[in-house]
Amino acid sequence: AMTRRIDITGCPLFEPLTLDLLKRTGDSDALGELSGFLQTYGAAHEAGDPWAVRMMIDMWGGPGFLATLPEKVQLAMAAMTGLNIQQWKANFAFAPSLDEIRAVGVPVSLVHGEVTHPLCKLVNERLHGLLPNSRIIEVEGASHFLIQSHAEICAGIIIQDVEASSPETRYSPKP
Repeated sequence: AMTRRIDITGCPLFEPLTLDLLKRTGDSDALGELSGFLQTYGAAHEAGDPWAVRMMIDMWGGPGFLATLPEKVQLAMAAMTGLNIQQWKANFAFAPSLDEIRAVGVPVSLVHGEVTHPLCKLVNERLHGLLPNSRIIEVEGASHFLIQSHAEICAGIIIQDVEASSPETRYSPKP
C-alpha cells in the first residue's frame, strides 16, 4: 500500500506493530518499556532458558496464557523463540516516515483485541490518527492472539473489507 507497486483496494491489519512510529509520536516511554522487556527476553534466550518465550506469550496473551495452550503448541513456540526475536528486530526496522503513512489512501482496518496489550492499542491509535481512510475495530474479549481465538470474527472483518472495496468480489464461506 505504501509503495503502490500493486493495486490494493483495502488493507485489514491485525495488531500491527509499527514500533518505530512511536518514536515520532511522542510515545518514547512506551517504546522504551518494550525495548527493555525485549532485551530481558533476548538475554534469557541467549542464556539458554528453554522457556524464555513464556515471558513474551504471557505479556501478549495475559499472565499464564502459554500454560493454557496444548503442550504441542507450547513446545513449538519454545522451539521458535530465536525466530520470534528476529521478528521483533524486523518490527523495529520497519520505519516509514509519517508522510509515507499519511500517503496511504486505501481503506485500512486497524484491528485489535479488547484485552490486548496497551501497546498494540496505542500503535493502532497513532496509525489511525495518520491514515486518512482508516477505522479501528476492537474485538470483544480478544487478546493479541485474536486471529486464533476469534478466527470467525477476524475472517468476517477481512470479508467485509474485501466486499466494501471490491463490490464485484464476493466470498461465500462453506457451511
